[in-house]
This record gives sequence, C-alpha cells and structure tokens, in this order.
Amino acid sequence: MHHQAKRDLWLVQAKAQLRHLAPRQLEPRKRVKVLTDQHVSPTLNTNLAGMVLEAAERKITGTLHTAEATSQWHEFALTLAEVFNLCRDLIEPATTEKMSWIGRRPKDSPLNVNRAMTLLNQKPLELDLAFEVMKKEAIQHELNA
Repeated sequence: MHHQAKRDLWLVQAKAQLRHLAPRQLEPRKRVKVLTDQHVSPTLNTNLAGMVLEAAERKITGTLHTAEATSQWHEFALTLAEVFNLCRDLIEPATTEKMSWIGRRPKDSPLNVNRAMTLLNQKPLELDLAFEVMKKEAIQHELNA
C-alpha cells in the first residue's frame, strides 16, 4: 500500500495543480495547453481522504486503487472550465510528444477501482459527481475565506 499511497498522493497533487492552475490561467485569459492523448484517473482529494481513512480504519490490506473514473486530461480541463464558468476557448489541445518533458509518461494509465468499489462504503466517484462535489467545496471554501 506504501507505493500506491505515494502514487495516489502524486496524482492528487498533480490534479490539484491542474484544478488550481487552469482557473488561475484562464481567469486572466491566459492560454493553457492540456494533453489530448493521455488518459488518467483524476481523484477528488476529499473523496480520496475518506476512502484512505476507511481503508485504514477497517485494516484493508493489499493494493487498493482509489481513483475516480477515467478521463482524458483535455476533456477533464474542458469540463473543469465549464463547471467553474471559465473560458473553454483558452484550453489548447496538446500531445505528449510536443511537451518538453525529460521523463516519459504513459499515455494510458487509468486505475482499476473494482476492488475499492467492492470493499469500501465510500466509493470512487463518477467524474460528473466529483465535479459537483468539487464545486460545492470551492463555494464553501470561498464562503469561509
């Protein structure tokens, strides 16, 4: 579970950066390049926390993928812009081969969440529900700020 927890933490951080970077760049009308050829399993951090807490409290062992539904980064960004009323036209499609990354990244790396769906009471969310929860959390955060 140690390696999976580290991978999930990295994915949550990467998605949190996209979630916060995209609105910050789109609000002042800056363009943002988002991959069209990479499929991932975005994870809402608050849902992940609940699933990890439940797994720990119930002492569930072994590999447990706790991601949300599979998405393509570009589709994810477009939906994110729609949910937060940002300009979708500023989201530019990009491919991994055009990115100047040193390390290779897999193009298709979604996680199989069947075990989590079977074992956990708090389940991975479908993306539309995850976006709904994310928006409610963002509104609540703004109210509390």
